[in-house]
Amino acid sequence: MKLAAITALLAASFSVVTAGAEAKEPPAGFQLCGSNGCATIEMSDGETLAISLFFGGGSVEVWTPTATPAPFYSLRWSYQQGQLHIAYFVPDLNMVRFVGESGSATVDPRGAIHWLRLDAQARAILDRIATPIQPTPTPSPSTVMVGGKAVQDPASYLRLWSVGKPTYRWPRGGFLKIKVTCDVASPWTDESAHLSIARRGAFLLRDSTILRIPAKLAQQVRARVSLR
Repeated sequence: MKLAAITALLAASFSVVTAGAEAKEPPAGFQLCGSNGCATIEMSDGETLAISLFFGGGSVEVWTPTATPAPFYSLRWSYQQGQLHIAYFVPDLNMVRFVGESGSATVDPRGAIHWLRLDAQARAILDRIATPIQPTPTPSPSTVMVGGKAVQDPASYLRLWSVGKPTYRWPRGGFLKIKVTCDVASPWTDESAHLSIARRGAFLLRDSTILRIPAKLAQQVRARVSLR
C-alpha cells in the first residue's frame, strides 16, 4: 500500500474503518508509561495492537464504564509529526480509553470519548510490556467545583464514576457542571472527562451518558458535602 493511501487510512475514525490486514502502527510506534517510566512497544507488537484498537480487531467499544477509578497506564502515539495522543490502559477494567480520532495530527480534548474493552491479543501485549512498569496510582482530585463552588472532600467525588444506571430521561432545569482539578491526568480527571449533576432530580451526566442515581446522593452533590 502506498504512503498516501496509508496516511489517508490512518486519518479516519478510530472506529472500524478498514481490514486489519492492511493496518499499520503509528510511524513513531507506541509507548506505554507508568509512574516509574515508559517502555517502547516494538513494531511487531505495535502493529497487532493497532489492528486490535484502530482497525476493527477484537477490541470492542463500550459505554463509559460504571466502575471505581483504578490504577492505570498511559498509552502514547502520534501521526504525521502531529500532537501526542494519550490514551489510558486500565488493567482492572480491561479497557483502554481515548479521545477523538486516533489518526489525527491534532488532539481535540472536546472530541468524542471512546472506551474499548480489550481482546486477548491486545491485553497480552499490554500486560507483557507493563511488567517492569508500575501503574500510575488512582488519582486524588485537589479541588472539585459544583456549579462554580468548591465542595468538601474532593477525593470523595470520584465515587460519581461508580454509580448510576443509564436512562433516556432528560431532567428539567438542566445541569450544574462538576469541575475536577487534579495534578494527574487520567480517564476520570483529564480535561475531556465530564461530570454534571441535574439541578433538580436524581440525574448525573457522565461523559455523554445520562444516569439515574440515588436521590440522597444527588442532594449531597448539590449541597457540595462529602460523598463518603
